[in-house]
Amino acid sequence: MQRPRTPAEARARMVLLTADRIAGHTFRSIAARHGLSKSQVHRLLRDVPILIGPRAPKPEPPPYRLELVPLPGGGYTARTVAWMD
Repeated sequence: MQRPRTPAEARARMVLLTADRIAGHTFRSIAARHGLSKSQVHRLLRDVPILIGPRAPKPEPPPYRLELVPLPGGGYTARTVAWMD
């Protein structure tokens, strides 16, 4: 028979699960790694956002853009222009 987990062990496991989710791992991969079912992982981590990795939200675009401007003697230079929405 398994002994019950202490609160410290439960917190440590939750920290590991949360770190995996923040890193962008799927519920399925987290469940396989930690020996849980997908539904258990989903219940525990449903409010944890993905912050890094390919599935992370895209950052806001910068408030400016670069524009190529021809120089009088030939060639080009870049000029910073504010977005006009």
